[in-house]
Amino acid sequence: MGDLFNAIYKHRITHFITVPTVLSFINKFHEGYEDSFQTENFKFIISVASKLELKLWQDFEQRFHTKLLNVYGLTETVAGSLFCGVNNFPRKVGTVGTPIDCEAKIIKKDGSTAQSNEAGILWLKGDHIFKGYLNNVAATEAVLIDGWLNTGDVATRDEEGFYAITGREKNTINTGGINIYPEQITEMINTHPKVLESICLGLADENFQEKLVCAMVIKPHETLDKTELLTFLRPLLEQTQLPKNFYFFDDLPMGLSGKIQTNAVKKMIAAIEDKDVDMSAATTAITIIESAAEAFGMDKSLIKMSDTSNSIDGWDSMAHLVFITILEKRFAIQFSTAEMMNMNRLTAVEKIISGKHKAS
Repeated sequence: MGDLFNAIYKHRITHFITVPTVLSFINKFHEGYEDSFQTENFKFIISVASKLELKLWQDFEQRFHTKLLNVYGLTETVAGSLFCGVNNFPRKVGTVGTPIDCEAKIIKKDGSTAQSNEAGILWLKGDHIFKGYLNNVAATEAVLIDGWLNTGDVATRDEEGFYAITGREKNTINTGGINIYPEQITEMINTHPKVLESICLGLADENFQEKLVCAMVIKPHETLDKTELLTFLRPLLEQTQLPKNFYFFDDLPMGLSGKIQTNAVKKMIAAIEDKDVDMSAATTAITIIESAAEAFGMDKSLIKMSDTSNSIDGWDSMAHLVFITILEKRFAIQFSTAEMMNMNRLTAVEKIISGKHKAS
Protein backbone atom coordinates (compact mmCIF):
# COMPACT_ATOMS: atom_id res chain seq x y z
CA MET A 1 0.00 0.00 0.00
CA GLY A 2 2.86 2.36 0.80
CA ASP A 3 4.34 1.75 -2.65
CA LEU A 4 0.96 2.48 -4.22
CA PHE A 5 0.56 5.79 -2.39
CA ASN A 6 4.12 6.86 -3.22
CA ALA A 7 3.65 5.97 -6.90
CA ILE A 8 0.96 8.66 -7.27
CA TYR A 9 3.57 11.40 -6.88
CA LYS A 10 6.61 9.50 -8.20
CA HIS A 11 5.05 8.60 -11.56
CA ARG A 12 2.85 11.71 -11.88
CA ILE A 13 -0.29 9.59 -11.92
CA THR A 14 -3.38 11.41 -13.24
CA HIS A 15 -6.09 8.72 -12.91
CA PHE A 16 -6.31 5.64 -10.69
CA ILE A 17 -8.69 2.91 -11.91
CA THR A 18 -9.58 0.34 -9.25
CA VAL A 19 -12.38 -1.63 -7.57
CA PRO A 20 -14.26 -0.89 -4.32
CA THR A 21 -12.44 -3.65 -2.44
CA VAL A 22 -9.09 -1.94 -3.02
CA LEU A 23 -10.62 1.42 -2.08
CA SER A 24 -11.79 -0.14 1.18
CA PHE A 25 -8.27 -1.30 2.05
CA ILE A 26 -6.73 2.03 1.05
CA ASN A 27 -9.26 3.74 3.29
CA LYS A 28 -8.18 1.48 6.17
CA PHE A 29 -4.45 1.92 5.53
CA HIS A 30 -4.46 5.71 5.50
CA GLU A 31 -2.34 7.02 8.39
CA GLY A 32 0.27 9.43 7.09
CA TYR A 33 -0.92 9.11 3.49
CA GLU A 34 -4.00 11.32 3.54
CA ASP A 35 -2.43 13.84 1.13
CA SER A 36 -1.24 11.22 -1.40
CA PHE A 37 -3.74 12.31 -4.06
CA GLN A 38 -3.07 16.03 -3.57
CA THR A 39 -0.51 16.31 -6.35
CA GLU A 40 -0.27 18.71 -9.28
CA ASN A 41 -1.10 15.96 -11.79
CA PHE A 42 -3.75 13.85 -10.07
CA LYS A 43 -7.36 14.34 -11.20
CA PHE A 44 -9.64 11.60 -9.86
CA ILE A 45 -10.14 7.94 -8.97
CA ILE A 46 -12.33 5.73 -11.16
CA SER A 47 -14.25 2.95 -9.40
CA VAL A 48 -15.34 0.02 -11.58
CA ALA A 49 -16.43 -3.65 -11.61
CA SER A 50 -18.69 -3.77 -8.54
CA LYS A 51 -20.97 -1.66 -6.37
CA LEU A 52 -19.40 1.32 -4.64
CA GLU A 53 -21.11 1.60 -1.28
CA LEU A 54 -22.32 5.05 -0.23
CA LYS A 55 -20.45 5.14 3.11
CA LEU A 56 -17.13 4.07 1.58
CA TRP A 57 -17.57 6.70 -1.14
CA GLN A 58 -18.24 9.47 1.39
CA ASP A 59 -15.52 8.41 3.84
CA PHE A 60 -12.90 8.09 1.12
CA GLU A 61 -13.50 11.49 -0.42
CA GLN A 62 -13.55 13.16 2.98
CA ARG A 63 -10.37 11.46 4.18
CA PHE A 64 -8.25 11.89 1.04
CA HIS A 65 -9.83 15.11 -0.29
CA THR A 66 -10.09 13.66 -3.77
CA LYS A 67 -12.89 12.86 -6.18
CA LEU A 68 -14.31 9.43 -6.92
CA LEU A 69 -15.89 8.75 -10.30
CA ASN A 70 -18.27 5.77 -10.42
CA VAL A 71 -18.64 3.84 -13.67
CA TYR A 72 -21.13 1.10 -14.58
CA GLY A 73 -20.61 -1.23 -17.52
CA LEU A 74 -20.38 -4.90 -18.44
CA THR A 75 -18.15 -7.12 -20.54
CA GLU A 76 -21.03 -7.07 -23.03
CA THR A 77 -20.97 -3.27 -23.23
CA VAL A 78 -17.23 -3.20 -24.06
CA ALA A 79 -16.90 0.15 -22.23
CA GLY A 80 -18.81 1.98 -19.51
CA SER A 81 -22.43 2.98 -20.01
CA LEU A 82 -23.40 5.01 -16.96
CA PHE A 83 -21.07 7.52 -15.35
CA CYS A 84 -21.27 9.50 -12.13
CA GLY A 85 -18.91 12.44 -11.71
CA VAL A 86 -17.16 12.67 -15.08
CA ASN A 87 -16.24 16.17 -16.30
CA ASN A 88 -19.16 18.60 -16.00
CA PHE A 89 -21.91 15.99 -16.02
CA PRO A 90 -24.29 15.90 -13.02
CA ARG A 91 -23.10 13.98 -9.99
CA LYS A 92 -24.93 12.21 -7.17
CA VAL A 93 -22.90 10.21 -4.67
CA GLY A 94 -24.28 6.72 -4.12
CA THR A 95 -25.46 6.21 -7.72
CA VAL A 96 -23.93 5.01 -10.98
CA GLY A 97 -24.95 8.32 -12.53
CA THR A 98 -26.60 8.78 -15.89
CA PRO A 99 -26.23 7.18 -19.36
CA ILE A 100 -23.57 8.69 -21.61
CA ASP A 101 -23.54 7.94 -25.37
CA CYS A 102 -26.24 5.31 -24.87
CA GLU A 103 -29.85 4.77 -23.81
CA ALA A 104 -31.07 3.12 -20.62
CA LYS A 105 -34.42 1.90 -19.35
CA ILE A 106 -35.77 -0.12 -16.44
CA ILE A 107 -38.30 -2.87 -17.12
CA LYS A 108 -40.44 -4.42 -14.38
CA LYS A 109 -41.36 -8.10 -14.11
CA ASP A 110 -44.68 -7.51 -15.85
CA GLY A 111 -42.89 -6.05 -18.88
CA SER A 112 -43.89 -2.44 -18.23
CA THR A 113 -41.45 0.45 -17.96
CA ALA A 114 -40.63 1.37 -14.37
CA GLN A 115 -41.49 4.82 -13.06
CA SER A 116 -39.26 6.90 -10.78
CA ASN A 117 -37.86 4.89 -7.84
CA GLU A 118 -39.47 1.65 -9.05
CA ALA A 119 -37.15 -1.36 -9.25
CA GLY A 120 -36.71 -3.44 -12.37
CA ILE A 121 -34.10 -4.87 -14.73
CA LEU A 122 -31.71 -2.40 -16.35
CA TRP A 123 -31.58 -2.51 -20.17
CA LEU A 124 -29.01 -0.67 -22.30
CA LYS A 125 -28.82 0.28 -25.98
CA GLY A 126 -26.00 1.92 -27.94
CA ASP A 127 -23.17 1.50 -30.42
CA HIS A 128 -20.94 0.06 -27.70
CA ILE A 129 -23.16 -2.99 -27.08
CA PHE A 130 -21.60 -6.27 -28.23
CA LYS A 131 -22.98 -8.12 -31.25
CA GLY A 132 -23.37 -11.46 -29.48
CA TYR A 133 -21.71 -14.41 -27.79
CA LEU A 134 -19.33 -16.36 -29.99
CA ASN A 135 -20.98 -19.42 -31.53
CA ASN A 136 -23.90 -19.20 -29.09
CA VAL A 137 -27.06 -17.90 -30.76
CA ALA A 138 -29.37 -19.02 -27.96
CA ALA A 139 -27.43 -17.15 -25.28
CA THR A 140 -27.29 -14.05 -27.48
CA GLU A 141 -31.03 -14.06 -28.16
CA ALA A 142 -31.69 -14.42 -24.43
CA VAL A 143 -30.10 -11.05 -23.62
CA LEU A 144 -30.30 -9.02 -26.88
CA ILE A 145 -33.75 -7.90 -28.07
CA ASP A 146 -34.09 -5.22 -30.77
CA GLY A 147 -30.65 -3.87 -29.91
CA TRP A 148 -31.43 -3.66 -26.20
CA LEU A 149 -29.18 -5.57 -23.76
CA ASN A 150 -30.64 -7.15 -20.64
CA THR A 151 -27.92 -6.47 -18.06
CA GLY A 152 -29.43 -8.81 -15.46
CA ASP A 153 -28.94 -6.10 -12.83
CA VAL A 154 -31.79 -4.73 -10.74
CA ALA A 155 -31.83 -0.93 -10.70
CA THR A 156 -33.87 2.16 -9.88
CA ARG A 157 -33.94 5.65 -11.40
CA ASP A 158 -34.81 8.69 -9.28
CA GLU A 159 -36.70 11.82 -10.29
CA GLU A 160 -33.50 13.50 -11.47
CA GLY A 161 -32.58 10.63 -13.78
CA PHE A 162 -29.82 9.08 -11.65
CA TYR A 163 -29.57 5.30 -11.71
CA ALA A 164 -28.67 3.07 -8.75
CA ILE A 165 -27.90 -0.65 -8.84
CA THR A 166 -29.75 -2.46 -6.07
CA GLY A 167 -29.19 -6.14 -6.84
CA ARG A 168 -28.77 -8.83 -9.47
CA GLU A 169 -31.28 -11.00 -11.24
CA LYS A 170 -28.60 -13.45 -12.30
CA ASN A 171 -27.21 -15.89 -9.75
CA THR A 172 -23.76 -14.32 -9.81
CA ILE A 173 -21.44 -13.66 -6.88
CA ASN A 174 -19.36 -10.49 -7.10
CA THR A 175 -16.34 -10.75 -4.83
CA GLY A 176 -13.93 -7.84 -4.98
CA GLY A 177 -15.04 -6.95 -8.51
CA ILE A 178 -14.68 -10.51 -9.84
CA ASN A 179 -17.81 -12.31 -11.03
CA ILE A 180 -18.14 -15.94 -9.96
CA TYR A 181 -20.89 -18.27 -11.09
CA PRO A 182 -21.62 -20.55 -8.10
CA GLU A 183 -23.23 -23.27 -10.19
CA GLN A 184 -19.90 -23.87 -11.94
CA ILE A 185 -18.09 -24.29 -8.61
CA THR A 186 -20.84 -26.56 -7.24
CA GLU A 187 -20.51 -28.76 -10.34
CA MET A 188 -16.78 -29.21 -9.73
CA ILE A 189 -17.21 -29.95 -6.01
CA ASN A 190 -19.87 -32.56 -6.74
CA THR A 191 -17.37 -34.52 -8.82
CA HIS A 192 -15.43 -35.34 -5.65
CA PRO A 193 -16.06 -39.05 -4.94
CA LYS A 194 -16.84 -38.39 -1.26
CA VAL A 195 -19.38 -35.59 -1.81
CA LEU A 196 -23.07 -36.52 -1.84
CA GLU A 197 -24.43 -33.04 -2.60
CA SER A 198 -23.37 -29.43 -2.23
CA ILE A 199 -24.32 -25.85 -2.94
CA CYS A 200 -22.08 -22.82 -3.38
CA LEU A 201 -23.46 -19.41 -2.47
CA GLY A 202 -22.44 -15.90 -1.59
CA LEU A 203 -22.39 -14.41 1.91
CA ALA A 204 -22.12 -10.72 2.70
CA ASP A 205 -18.54 -9.62 3.32
CA GLU A 206 -17.37 -6.32 4.78
CA ASN A 207 -14.52 -5.81 2.32
CA PHE A 208 -15.29 -7.96 -0.73
CA GLN A 209 -19.08 -7.33 -0.70
CA GLU A 210 -19.59 -11.06 -1.08
CA LYS A 211 -17.55 -14.16 -0.37
CA LEU A 212 -18.01 -17.60 -1.90
CA VAL A 213 -18.71 -20.44 0.54
CA CYS A 214 -19.88 -24.03 0.14
CA ALA A 215 -22.35 -26.11 2.17
CA MET A 216 -22.23 -29.84 1.62
CA VAL A 217 -23.20 -33.33 2.67
CA ILE A 218 -20.60 -36.08 2.37
CA LYS A 219 -21.42 -39.70 1.64
CA PRO A 220 -22.07 -42.09 4.55
CA HIS A 221 -19.00 -43.55 6.29
CA GLU A 222 -16.70 -41.05 4.52
CA THR A 223 -14.50 -38.33 6.03
CA LEU A 224 -13.58 -35.13 4.25
CA ASP A 225 -11.98 -31.85 5.34
CA LYS A 226 -11.12 -28.45 3.88
CA THR A 227 -7.52 -29.37 3.09
CA GLU A 228 -8.51 -32.39 1.00
CA LEU A 229 -11.16 -30.38 -0.83
CA LEU A 230 -8.79 -27.53 -1.68
CA THR A 231 -6.17 -30.01 -2.91
CA PHE A 232 -8.81 -31.57 -5.15
CA LEU A 233 -10.17 -28.24 -6.46
CA ARG A 234 -6.98 -26.25 -7.13
CA PRO A 235 -6.20 -27.99 -10.45
CA LEU A 236 -9.83 -27.51 -11.55
CA LEU A 237 -10.49 -23.90 -10.58
CA GLU A 238 -8.82 -20.53 -10.53
CA GLN A 239 -7.66 -19.19 -7.16
CA THR A 240 -10.49 -16.64 -7.08
CA GLN A 241 -13.06 -19.43 -7.57
CA LEU A 242 -12.06 -21.41 -4.49
CA PRO A 243 -14.65 -21.18 -1.67
CA LYS A 244 -13.46 -19.25 1.38
CA ASN A 245 -15.02 -21.80 3.68
CA PHE A 246 -16.74 -25.18 3.66
CA TYR A 247 -19.63 -26.14 5.93
CA PHE A 248 -20.54 -29.80 6.51
CA PHE A 249 -24.11 -30.83 7.30
CA ASP A 250 -25.99 -34.11 7.72
CA ASP A 251 -28.48 -32.91 5.11
CA LEU A 252 -29.45 -29.76 3.22
CA PRO A 253 -32.99 -28.30 3.18
CA MET A 254 -34.91 -29.02 -0.02
CA GLY A 255 -37.96 -27.36 -1.54
CA LEU A 256 -40.91 -29.24 -3.07
CA SER A 257 -39.12 -29.26 -6.41
CA GLY A 258 -36.09 -30.99 -4.88
CA LYS A 259 -33.93 -27.85 -5.17
CA ILE A 260 -31.68 -26.88 -2.25
CA GLN A 261 -33.11 -23.81 -0.49
CA THR A 262 -30.39 -21.18 -0.50
CA ASN A 263 -31.87 -18.89 2.16
CA ALA A 264 -32.36 -21.77 4.59
CA VAL A 265 -28.73 -22.85 4.07
CA LYS A 266 -27.56 -19.28 4.76
CA LYS A 267 -29.39 -19.34 8.11
CA MET A 268 -27.73 -22.65 9.00
CA ILE A 269 -24.32 -21.20 8.18
CA ALA A 270 -25.05 -18.03 10.19
CA ALA A 271 -25.82 -20.16 13.25
CA ILE A 272 -22.45 -21.92 12.91
CA GLU A 273 -20.57 -18.63 12.43
CA ASP A 274 -22.09 -17.15 15.60
CA LYS A 275 -21.22 -20.26 17.59
CA ASP A 276 -17.64 -20.29 16.27
CA VAL A 277 -17.05 -16.69 17.26
CA ASP A 278 -18.30 -17.31 20.81
CA MET A 279 -16.09 -20.38 21.24
CA SER A 280 -12.93 -18.83 19.75
CA ALA A 281 -13.10 -15.78 21.99
CA ALA A 282 -11.92 -17.94 24.90
CA THR A 283 -8.36 -18.24 23.61
CA THR A 284 -6.46 -15.55 21.75
CA ALA A 285 -4.07 -17.94 19.99
CA ILE A 286 -6.88 -20.21 18.77
CA THR A 287 -8.79 -17.25 17.38
CA ILE A 288 -5.67 -15.94 15.63
CA ILE A 289 -5.07 -19.33 13.99
CA GLU A 290 -8.73 -19.62 12.94
CA SER A 291 -8.61 -16.11 11.49
CA ALA A 292 -5.40 -16.90 9.61
CA ALA A 293 -6.94 -20.08 8.21
CA GLU A 294 -9.91 -18.12 6.87
CA ALA A 295 -7.80 -15.28 5.43
CA PHE A 296 -5.14 -17.47 3.82
CA GLY A 297 -7.40 -20.28 2.60
CA MET A 298 -5.82 -23.01 4.71
CA ASP A 299 -6.87 -25.69 7.14
CA LYS A 300 -6.26 -24.45 10.69
CA SER A 301 -4.53 -27.71 11.62
CA LEU A 302 -1.68 -26.73 9.27
CA ILE A 303 -1.04 -23.38 10.98
CA LYS A 304 1.23 -22.89 14.00
CA MET A 305 1.75 -19.77 16.11
CA SER A 306 5.41 -19.83 15.02
CA ASP A 307 4.36 -19.26 11.38
CA THR A 308 5.31 -16.07 9.55
CA SER A 309 4.39 -14.40 6.27
CA ASN A 310 7.30 -16.34 4.72
CA SER A 311 6.17 -19.77 5.90
CA ILE A 312 2.52 -19.44 4.77
CA ASP A 313 2.15 -19.41 0.97
CA GLY A 314 -1.20 -17.63 0.95
CA TRP A 315 0.02 -14.75 3.10
CA ASP A 316 0.33 -12.06 0.43
CA SER A 317 -0.42 -8.34 0.68
CA MET A 318 -4.14 -8.62 -0.05
CA ALA A 319 -4.63 -11.62 2.25
CA HIS A 320 -2.74 -9.71 4.94
CA LEU A 321 -5.37 -6.98 4.88
CA VAL A 322 -8.16 -9.56 4.93
CA PHE A 323 -6.46 -11.17 7.97
CA ILE A 324 -6.32 -7.81 9.74
CA THR A 325 -9.97 -7.09 9.02
CA ILE A 326 -11.06 -10.48 10.39
CA LEU A 327 -8.99 -9.95 13.55
CA GLU A 328 -10.44 -6.48 14.11
CA LYS A 329 -13.95 -7.87 13.90
CA ARG A 330 -13.38 -10.90 16.13
CA PHE A 331 -11.45 -9.03 18.82
CA ALA A 332 -13.48 -5.79 18.53
CA ILE A 333 -10.33 -3.69 18.18
CA GLN A 334 -8.70 -1.48 15.55
CA PHE A 335 -5.05 -1.65 14.49
CA SER A 336 -2.91 1.34 13.57
CA THR A 337 -0.98 1.43 10.30
CA ALA A 338 2.28 0.84 12.19
CA GLU A 339 0.80 -2.23 13.89
CA MET A 340 -0.46 -3.60 10.57
CA MET A 341 3.03 -3.35 9.11
CA ASN A 342 4.57 -5.24 12.05
CA MET A 343 2.09 -8.11 12.01
CA ASN A 344 4.25 -10.38 9.84
CA ARG A 345 4.31 -13.31 12.28
CA LEU A 346 1.51 -14.80 14.35
CA THR A 347 3.38 -14.36 17.64
CA ALA A 348 3.68 -10.64 16.86
CA VAL A 349 -0.05 -10.54 16.16
CA GLU A 350 -0.73 -12.15 19.55
CA LYS A 351 1.56 -9.66 21.31
CA ILE A 352 -0.11 -6.65 19.68
CA ILE A 353 -3.62 -7.90 20.49
CA SER A 354 -2.70 -8.66 24.10
CA GLY A 355 -1.20 -5.21 24.46
CA LYS A 356 -4.32 -3.53 23.13
CA HIS A 357 -6.54 -5.55 25.49
CA LYS A 358 -4.38 -4.57 28.49
CA ALA A 359 -4.49 -0.92 27.42
CA SER A 360 -8.27 -0.99 27.24
